[in-house]
Amino acid sequence: MQFQYILFKTSRAAFICISVFLHPNLLLDDPKPPGPIELEQNIPGTVTLCWTPSPDEKRDDRLHYMVSKRDSFKRTWRTVADNLFNNKFTVVNVMPGREYYFRVFAKNDIGLSPPSEPPVFSLKKEKEKFKVDMPQIKALDFKSPPSFIIPLKRRTAPDGYECYMSCAVKGDPAPYVTWYHNNISLNTNTNYHITNVCGVCSLLILRVGPKDSGEYKVVIENKLGNAESSMTLNVRE
Repeated sequence: MQFQYILFKTSRAAFICISVFLHPNLLLDDPKPPGPIELEQNIPGTVTLCWTPSPDEKRDDRLHYMVSKRDSFKRTWRTVADNLFNNKFTVVNVMPGREYYFRVFAKNDIGLSPPSEPPVFSLKKEKEKFKVDMPQIKALDFKSPPSFIIPLKRRTAPDGYECYMSCAVKGDPAPYVTWYHNNISLNTNTNYHITNVCGVCSLLILRVGPKDSGEYKVVIENKLGNAESSMTLNVRE
């Protein structure tokens, strides 16, 4: 916002004329709410929200979103994400046996929009068993060192979006899996969501940034040996 002051003076009084220039994309009211929310569950224990942008998003480059949730055990709404400049967010620590409600607000420099319609998401405690078609094992089959069925692959991800990488491993006994970023172990880093289900090892970065660029490596080990696979992640601005 720019201001121009012009002073007019007479013999009795002084008058000030103020001209105000407004940015053409600046909204002078609370934004309109975003559209309906769609829910997806790609990884156990998480749910991804996708919503239709607010009609004001194209008119205001400072408009962003806030996500809140509540569950059937806690009746209060809690903010789980703010300052989102995209239309997608993954919520973690989703527990079976509870119903979850989600709302998305649009925000600008003036204020907050009404919330979107809250969809309901729930997981049954008795989940269907994960089934993997395994090859038949011969009676005289012996224990084997770890190896990769599908190695890591090079990835490029936009800045601010989620990034998912995975590989498939085998070995008997089942190998111990360790993830590294630039040779630093990630297994105890809570900024990454790491899973290993029936030999499918995955790592989820909810919102990548330039600091996440570099080499990612998976090392698998059992008492018969070890193996590793690596890839490079490039974050595109």
